[in-house]
Amino acid sequence: MGQDGRAELAARIRELRGDKSQAALAAAILHDRTAISRAETDTEVPSPALCEKLDAYYRTGGELGRRRQTLVGGQLTEVSPTDRRDLLAGLVASAGELTVRIRTGRTTPGRSDLLLLQHTIRTVTDTYGATPHSALTPVVGRHWRLAEGIVADAWKSDRLRPAFRVAAGQLAYLLCRLFFNTGDTAGSATFLELAEEHAVGTGDPALSSAVTGMWSTLHFYAGDYREAAAVAVDGRRWGYSYDTAVLAAYEARALGALGDDTGAMRALELMERSPIPSAPEPSCEPYGTAWGMLIAGGTLARLGRHEEALPITAGSVAAYDTRSDAPYEMHANALLAHSRALLGADIAAAADTVSRALDMVADRPTYSVWARAGELASVMAPHRSVQAVAELRGRLREAPAMLALTAGQMS
Repeated sequence: MGQDGRAELAARIRELRGDKSQAALAAAILHDRTAISRAETDTEVPSPALCEKLDAYYRTGGELGRRRQTLVGGQLTEVSPTDRRDLLAGLVASAGELTVRIRTGRTTPGRSDLLLLQHTIRTVTDTYGATPHSALTPVVGRHWRLAEGIVADAWKSDRLRPAFRVAAGQLAYLLCRLFFNTGDTAGSATFLELAEEHAVGTGDPALSSAVTGMWSTLHFYAGDYREAAAVAVDGRRWGYSYDTAVLAAYEARALGALGDDTGAMRALELMERSPIPSAPEPSCEPYGTAWGMLIAGGTLARLGRHEEALPITAGSVAAYDTRSDAPYEMHANALLAHSRALLGADIAAAADTVSRALDMVADRPTYSVWARAGELASVMAPHRSVQAVAELRGRLREAPAMLALTAGQMS
């Protein structure tokens, strides 16, 4: 390896990073900060995975990967046991689809392939709220692989290509939602970045708006409320009416968590003036009255306006209670918003309400619910002598490992 080439690669990585801190870059690309530091200081040649992530993040067209390949030449990179297992699993999963494509002798996909993908997206979207995430993931994953395989083929000029890219992006987005609610936020971000690539490649406003909303959600649950609010505001540039209320709601909840009363109320007003969709789309459950009350009441409660929030959150819970087809995640989160409103009046009732929300997702674990339950349990920690609070905190201790991580410190 040439030392000059290594130094040039290190300098190029530093140049791309610019004013962004190494920690911020590591968080953005979901990679180890020390690996970035070693690459920038020429302590070691960056790994293929790091180069790939940096190339994707800075949209360099594979520049860093090519520079690295020039340095290492024909040397083979050692593959860890974990990477090897992942590689084999991916090859096995893809083999069947490739075999079918070879046997059919088709060089381009047909309209029937596109209709199959679009039908799957509609079916998953329509049943998302009532179906356990563990049941949806393999279905979405299988069709996502098919869509990505089609998009990756060489038929660059086919007139159906943009529609296939949108379908691939929607399936990647659905996988992002599913991975998030099974507690794998890193996997969720990976699929969201892929969905974003398809959104950028097609300019599709629905997919672009959905991606923006999900980035806001990931920042919110990571505790980065300021960025969650800023991203939600940025999403309005797409002007996609389905998400108008959703983006305003995401801005409101983030500003509520920051204690920004004026900003949160302004966002809630925008949410309430927004159109109500008639049918669900892949981005999220459609905005409606019950969902709006969940956000409004929960935001008011975060701002400490518990008395004002209480009848609103109670109305949201009642609305979901009367629906036989109520989406369980939204129903449970309505209960958690109501619990937050109850903090100012009845701690025992607040704890019992959280427990009811956990009962609702007991056989279908849902990260957003357990994360908020853990947050509320931490808020109630000074009242651990109250039996309902003690029982709730004990329950969170006994949660499966993935979900227990959301519960905060139980001391």
